[in-house]
Amino acid sequence: MSTVIGSAEDVLGAGRLVVLRQLPYLYARLLALVPRPTPGLGTIGVTKQMILMYDPAAVARWSAAQAGGALVHEIMHLAMGHHARCGARDPRTYNVAGDLAINPGVLASGLQLPEGVVMPAALGLPSDLTADEYYDLLAQRQPQPPPQQPGGGEQGGEGDEEEGNAGGQPGEGKGEGKPAGHGHEPRVGGGWCGSCAGRSTPGEPAPGEDVPGARSEAEVARAAREIAEAIQEAAAKGQGNVPAGWARWARAALEPPRVPWQTVLARAVRAACARRPGAVSLTSTRMGRRQAGVGYGPGRPVLPALYSPVPEVAVVVDTSGSMGQAQLEAAMRECRGVLKAVGARVRFLAADARVHTCEWVEDWQTAAKLLKGGGGTSFVPAFEKLAASRQRPSVVVYLTDGWGTAPACEPPWTRTIWGLVGDSSRAPCAWGTPVQIDD
Repeated sequence: MSTVIGSAEDVLGAGRLVVLRQLPYLYARLLALVPRPTPGLGTIGVTKQMILMYDPAAVARWSAAQAGGALVHEIMHLAMGHHARCGARDPRTYNVAGDLAINPGVLASGLQLPEGVVMPAALGLPSDLTADEYYDLLAQRQPQPPPQQPGGGEQGGEGDEEEGNAGGQPGEGKGEGKPAGHGHEPRVGGGWCGSCAGRSTPGEPAPGEDVPGARSEAEVARAAREIAEAIQEAAAKGQGNVPAGWARWARAALEPPRVPWQTVLARAVRAACARRPGAVSLTSTRMGRRQAGVGYGPGRPVLPALYSPVPEVAVVVDTSGSMGQAQLEAAMRECRGVLKAVGARVRFLAADARVHTCEWVEDWQTAAKLLKGGGGTSFVPAFEKLAASRQRPSVVVYLTDGWGTAPACEPPWTRTIWGLVGDSSRAPCAWGTPVQIDD
């Protein structure tokens, strides 16, 4: 029997403190949820607008540790995109699948959940699968969609209904492992959190309703990315309470597209410069060499001059301490590839937390001799250096492992390609074009 803490608000506050102590990398993301008391819901849930609906009577019976686990359960539904990924699939069964994907990680992180949560082992299923994979396995067992029960969870609400609870009070437990469609009462983590349902949860905002604090689609997407980044960073630092499944999910969520960087560079050069090596263009700013053949003065046509425009490209190599020898070698190989693709000299910068080198180079051997650094990581100084130059590049290729601080937004005078080297690399920000470079 859980110790009574006080009001539901007190329980949720205590749950947040538990998360702060156990999983500090997720605490700030919980604060983005907008609490909304929803009497009669029987559990706790989150809408796709990050509105945290909760039944005060049910939540007040939980312990602080259970509340913390339930909060993390709900924020992971949002982070993993279960609202959007359900699609046309049966919402109740997909909700069970989402819970199966989340609950093991919540418990592995050292948090608790209200008793009776549905777990893969209880259903005879393998662990560490995605919600989509669990859905396929559950659908094979139950081809017909289960009947919708009145009063269950709904679309946008992550309040989980116990799928097969054998007699607990609403809001106290989770499903013991029965497939979707065998329970009536809402439970957190029990297979009916409502994230994918097609009906309206009691208290859920109606379509078009203006709810104070509701998050936009862009804000939710940004929060999901921040959660993945926080998990990946905590895993990289070796924090032992990062579940392996969450770390794999974060790595997959943040993995840049495997597109050849040469293709991305060529596209960026065409779009930003509209000029390529070897190309010939015309300019009317000066007369052509054959003007003398047609004469000068009134009535004489002015022949345009021909010129071969050259793209203005800057290559920045991250020389911070996080870039090991293998990463630096991979970066210099790509620097050589950029020089070959551009066919002209490029501006070469070596930077960690400050810029050590800013020179024009025509070959990668010269660039390799200019590598200096080994300190902290910040991508801001390199962009500031380029912004202050008389000739700003149209394209910046930044070769890095991605672990550093980037400017708040992309400079308006350039297009940026993040060439990410190393197995643990990640996109440093939401702007620019990240491209994974295999060593």
